[in-house]
Amino acid sequence: MPGKHASLTTHELGPLVFNSASRSAMAGCILEQSETAHSGFCIGYVNPHVCNMAETEPVVRRFINQCDLVCIDGLGTALALRGKRNSHCRKPVYRVVALNLFDELLKQVSQRHTAVLIGVEPEQVRLSAVNINAHYQRFEIVDTLDGFRTQAEYQEFLTHHSNVQWVLIGAGSPKSEAIALQARLYCPRAIVFHLGAGTIKVYAGSKRRAPAWVSRYGLEWAHRMIFEPHTRARYTKGGWQFLKSQLRHRHGRRGLHNESSYRKSGLPSQDGQWSGTLHDGLGHTLSLVIVEACEQSSTVLHVSDVSWLRRRPAGKGGL
Repeated sequence: MPGKHASLTTHELGPLVFNSASRSAMAGCILEQSETAHSGFCIGYVNPHVCNMAETEPVVRRFINQCDLVCIDGLGTALALRGKRNSHCRKPVYRVVALNLFDELLKQVSQRHTAVLIGVEPEQVRLSAVNINAHYQRFEIVDTLDGFRTQAEYQEFLTHHSNVQWVLIGAGSPKSEAIALQARLYCPRAIVFHLGAGTIKVYAGSKRRAPAWVSRYGLEWAHRMIFEPHTRARYTKGGWQFLKSQLRHRHGRRGLHNESSYRKSGLPSQDGQWSGTLHDGLGHTLSLVIVEACEQSSTVLHVSDVSWLRRRPAGKGGL
């Protein structure tokens, strides 16, 4: 599990709380899980577009907050997280492009893996599967389904492939997140990876892959604006929307959310006590003390808003 890996870092971005790490650390964690564990595992990604969707779509928030690992896939999200650091909190922020992480996973698998691929148009998803199977002998896409089906059809498909090892999804937000939550339910042992529609299209050969230097400098957005004009509104209007929402969160004026999660991980082992105040968004305040007996334990609290969380000195009384 992620909690066993010291290289993982927990981040909070608006209503989203997730674990992330460098690409190599994430790949190692995922491959270890795929080859040694027998329980489900979930990987997603965040970029400004996904963060904007999370503000209004509960299914997006729920999926990201349930993920075991999340790629910080977008220059805007990386800058937002780095801007939150201060002298008391210098968490490392690694940009990890989901496409590049998937590339690395395909190259490193040492055992035979079976997967299903869900998303985009029927011909593209089939062609993507053919190309992956042709180039990576140990990773086999056994079936595909396009991204234009009903919830019942996805349920039937996933139930039929309940023993598959990987479920790969790229159908656009918030549909991908909804499918991923279904996959966690109907394929409980699978690694569920929301790798994005763009990744499927790249492997199908219908989407231009950004040059390595473009990706290295976080300029995929500029590459897409040039070669995919239909995405420009996402980066112009969407960029302003992301900036405004992050400023609102930073100054404590959060929007109305149905739910969110606050995750603590890698707690200190000295006194192990934390205290804080949680607000449920309805004017109610909950005071709490969290006592952790294990340094690497992880606690998830489902709340509407996190007002503050601070270390409580050992031996003190109530809040």
